[in-house]
Amino acid sequence: LVAPSLFGRVEVTCGPITSFLRHPFAQKQIIQHRDVTTELAFDTIKPIEEKYKQILHFHEPKERRGMPLVVMMGWLLAKQSHLEKYISWYNNHNFPVISILPTPAHCLEIEHGGNTAKAFTDLLTSSPFHDRDIVFHSFSIGGYLYGRFLMEMADQADKGAHIAERIKAQVFDSVVDLDGIPYGVSVGVFKNKLMQKTTESLLQGLLALSTGRMKTYTASSNTFKSNPLNTPTHVMFSHEDAVTDSDKIHEVMEDWKAKGAPVSHTIFPGTSHVQHMREHPELYFGAIRSFLNTHVLTDNPLREDEHPLY
Repeated sequence: LVAPSLFGRVEVTCGPITSFLRHPFAQKQIIQHRDVTTELAFDTIKPIEEKYKQILHFHEPKERRGMPLVVMMGWLLAKQSHLEKYISWYNNHNFPVISILPTPAHCLEIEHGGNTAKAFTDLLTSSPFHDRDIVFHSFSIGGYLYGRFLMEMADQADKGAHIAERIKAQVFDSVVDLDGIPYGVSVGVFKNKLMQKTTESLLQGLLALSTGRMKTYTASSNTFKSNPLNTPTHVMFSHEDAVTDSDKIHEVMEDWKAKGAPVSHTIFPGTSHVQHMREHPELYFGAIRSFLNTHVLTDNPLREDEHPLY
């Protein structure tokens, strides 16, 4: 399998990732969904949080209709209030949501990012989430965490197979690659322009000298770009975003299409990093609705006027 990389095209071996699709778990048909309540979710999430030192948030929809679970990976240093409108849209359409708010530690501490992947692997194979179809919605550096998660699925073949069969769709908003980590961390931590530039340069140097970190970052990036499950994907970005590289996004999407993965995208005019929904809410949620109706909710599609926008 050949996947694009920041350093040109590289060959990536994804045998363990794709082979778990042949695991017996992957032949099971999910026919029942247990209602996911806040109480049940808390009982499952709390010990996983404590074990892996993570903070996860569960958001219960107003009605319980067995809809897929949305796993939302926010952008660096996002607050819960920043994700509120995204979560409300999903909840209003009866999707339960689990969210995580990435910190610099998720990016810079390899073990912490790995523990995030382990936490989600345990969570998605535990009751009451173990029989739910899954939709991933990741922002910015959340793409790195999603790559780590795919790697963890390969390491834990039994659990990975059980999860793989249930990942029905993925949405990526303002996704960044390796070169976006120093810039994203510096801008997220400091408001002063001089401190941002200084921190960015220091992090670039740190990554260049840290072969262990670079090995993990590159593996996550290549796994993400290989889209080993051929999951239907919708990508949301802007050519004016100073953090993302729209040319690389186009290249990766073309590689996914060449592999036969269903890929669609929305380009937002003149918007900055992770600000696409804020500037164009109707376009943003309309695109997600259309994408989910096509690939996830074919038997019971969402109507445009079914719920309020937020």
